[in-house]
Amino acid sequence: MARCLVDLTGLGTGDRGAATPPVELPVKERTGVILAYLARAGRGGTKAADSEARFYFGLDPDPTHEDVEAIAEYYPVFRVEPAQG
Repeated sequence: MARCLVDLTGLGTGDRGAATPPVELPVKERTGVILAYLARAGRGGTKAADSEARFYFGLDPDPTHEDVEAIAEYYPVFRVEPAQG
């Protein structure tokens, strides 16, 4: 499992206090999530989004699928599922 710099404390706790552990996605499934993050509504093509792609991911402002695929192994991505019960 890759190292994560995000504090996941309390993530997935609901009214009943049941914690749902996040599930790390395999590397091959991360590319689409990272691309969606970089292109999220209202951000694509803005100076802030361009800066974010470069600062956090070391990518050009308009990264291709192949660009993101090449760095995906260095960025853990997690799926959070709703608590059962």
